[in-house]
Amino acid sequence: MRRQLLAVAACALAAFTVAVACNDEPEPEGFVCTALPTECPGEAPSYTNVVAPIIANNCSQCHNAEDHLAWPLDDPIDVADWSDSMLLNLGACLMPPPDSDVVMTDADREALNAWLLCGAPVD
Repeated sequence: MRRQLLAVAACALAAFTVAVACNDEPEPEGFVCTALPTECPGEAPSYTNVVAPIIANNCSQCHNAEDHLAWPLDDPIDVADWSDSMLLNLGACLMPPPDSDVVMTDADREALNAWLLCGAPVD
């Protein structure tokens, strides 16, 4: 049942992603969305040493269990559960939102994307 709900949520998010990506609002000045790989590049980055700090610095302001603003990304299981949605949002540069105060570097987007594509292993 949980997987079915996640699949429905991922499909809804994909439809929302397409709708948002196709709007007529201009991106903030200087915003560039670089393409990300679509396959695991080899060895996955360490969750503890690489991915967790990226999430803490770029995602946890909204995605935490305490604030209830969005689904929590407080541990690797939470992150892995949302991997399909996260890959869509990272690929389309929708998260963190381009108009937010949070700017994720290309290196951080690539590392998080690689970890997700390589199966989200926990070290």
